[in-house]
Amino acid sequence: MFTSTTNRLAAALPTLSAIALTLCAGAMTADAATVASTAHYQVQIDLTCSDKTCSGDFPAPGSKHRLNLTQMNCLLQASASSTFSLGGFAVVTANNRLLVSEHLSGVYSSSDGNHTLNQTADIQVGATQHIQVGFNLATGTQGHGYCTATGLLDTLE
Repeated sequence: MFTSTTNRLAAALPTLSAIALTLCAGAMTADAATVASTAHYQVQIDLTCSDKTCSGDFPAPGSKHRLNLTQMNCLLQASASSTFSLGGFAVVTANNRLLVSEHLSGVYSSSDGNHTLNQTADIQVGATQHIQVGFNLATGTQGHGYCTATGLLDTLE
């Protein structure tokens, strides 16, 4: 009984391995594309703030472009003695389906209500995808905020 099961499993193993490799490779790698050129990318956006929350959307890289995000830096100006709760950014599709998210951990808060966030990243953003950022305070009221995304913008053939 065990010999025939082992033989069947051994015979099926190459096929199962090929299927697993194909599925994993498709899930973990970006579409193969030839990079025609690469340029420095740095875009700053103003955030929309209300009560304890600020958020904003960076523009999509656009047709035949791919963004390699390497850094996110933000400043939130809130009421004095406010406390920061959490913040992060996400890569989403054109119809706002979440693809990947990261929390911003490099936070410095001052007693006058300024909160700075600085986080390295290693995320690719496709032509029709975009980055959303969002922040919450535990206490206090948001006033104004902005974020700067830095990286490399590939032009694809």
